[in-house]
Amino acid sequence: MEQKKITVLTSIRTKIVICMAVWAVIAGVLAVTFLLPGAKGELEDTTKGYMRDLAKAYGRMIEEHVETDGVEQALASENLTGMLEGVKVEGLDSSYIYVVAADGTMMYHPTPDKIGKPVENEAVTKTVQKIAKGEKVENEVIQYIFKGAEKYAGIFVNEAQDFIVVVTADYDEVFADINKMGRRVQVMFVVVILLVGLLGSWTSYMLVKPINQTASLMVRAADMDFTESEEQKRLNLRKDEIGHMARSLSYLISSLLNVVENIRNKSAQVMEVANVLDTDASETATTMEQVEQAVNDIAEGATSQAGETQRAEEQVVEMGNMVEETNSEVEKLLEVAQDMQACTSQASEILRALEQVNSRAEEHINIIAEQTDTT
Repeated sequence: MEQKKITVLTSIRTKIVICMAVWAVIAGVLAVTFLLPGAKGELEDTTKGYMRDLAKAYGRMIEEHVETDGVEQALASENLTGMLEGVKVEGLDSSYIYVVAADGTMMYHPTPDKIGKPVENEAVTKTVQKIAKGEKVENEVIQYIFKGAEKYAGIFVNEAQDFIVVVTADYDEVFADINKMGRRVQVMFVVVILLVGLLGSWTSYMLVKPINQTASLMVRAADMDFTESEEQKRLNLRKDEIGHMARSLSYLISSLLNVVENIRNKSAQVMEVANVLDTDASETATTMEQVEQAVNDIAEGATSQAGETQRAEEQVVEMGNMVEETNSEVEKLLEVAQDMQACTSQASEILRALEQVNSRAEEHINIIAEQTDTT
């Protein structure tokens, strides 16, 4: 039996590998879509809370110094440097703390050159403007752009709004670990896809191999090769669906063997009947030859009879002509008979008249005779 070649695209192995890879991709996409944003959101909330609390803690500390030492002493750069130097969000090198006066002058900054100069941060500038207008400023964490870099800033303003404490950190550094984790997830995602592909290939191979073996056994059975092989025995011992298929195939082969045996027996019976039919056919052929000879004889007789019938027909035609002539003569005879009948009638009348005349003559004769006798 001619078999169509199984291509890579139509193979079950390829479909299984693709299916497993698709599921791996879906799982990876779901992980990247839901897990990373969730972790990123939690990290952002934690970082903002930490920056807000850090600004508030040191703002309260400065506020206490203001209450005890006065504004000028408390906000002196030396005092602030000793208090705030090295303060930052733990683990973020880009993070630092600085203090701005209510008029926007930098009171403390890790970079000494910026102390005493106006603040350049647009977000803090807006806070200064709100303080100048007498608006209440909420302690919050804002996100802004400074010199092309995206940053976070935790802002604390004391009740008297004398100063602003700002704790800042770069956005990219805050999420550096998350981004690293994202890249690691991507690498792991690729590795998982490769592993899933290898696992799928191995699984499909282990699945497709016995299926191909079963298909080969089916082809052998279709070619009427019912010999049991070691391969078939091994497949029959399997306890999975393929073993069930192999045992079903063995049962099919057993049934086919029974069918073949029955066909063989029936064939022998058919041969016997065929021999009998052959004998009967020979006798029938002989009988048919005899019938054919008889039919030929009948045909010859029929041909001869047809000739005689034709001659009889010609004679009948002649007789018909003679009958027509006879009819003509009979008609003439009828006419003559009618004429003779008329003449006979006339003759009868004349005879009756003659009888009367004879009777009278006889009477006269008798009279004459009497007269003669008398005379």
